[in-house]
Amino acid sequence: MNYTKLGYKIGSWAFIIVGTGHILTDQLSPKTPDQHQSIQTMKGFAIQLMGTETTIFSFHQGFSLMMGLLLFSYGLLNLMILSINKEVNLPTNILVLNIMVSVTCAILSFMYFFIVPIALMSVAFLGFTFSILKRNTTKQMAV
Repeated sequence: MNYTKLGYKIGSWAFIIVGTGHILTDQLSPKTPDQHQSIQTMKGFAIQLMGTETTIFSFHQGFSLMMGLLLFSYGLLNLMILSINKEVNLPTNILVLNIMVSVTCAILSFMYFFIVPIALMSVAFLGFTFSILKRNTTKQMAV
């Protein structure tokens, strides 16, 4: 079994799950009366952004949906990198970038969010870290 690619797949799927979960919960979660009141307040607060008028609610929704899409796409792009050529080792620069992105996402999740994104972004970080460690171990054993 190729443990380098297994860790990489785990990290990639964690991003896909977080992105999908974020979009679905944002769109499908029932809103409490307090949330409805907050939404109405946000809709009533207009802001100007580079000559365009919008509301805090619209900006928040757009930003939130874009974040979910980008998390999903980041994970999917990483899986596509794996499928390009199954015989080629994963490039170190991509592994290092994934480690940096996933640890940053884990830290931000810990600071601002709840257990699900904290856990999944930590899993992504551990998966990508495991991947680079196994890759380096395999290289040393081959030498």
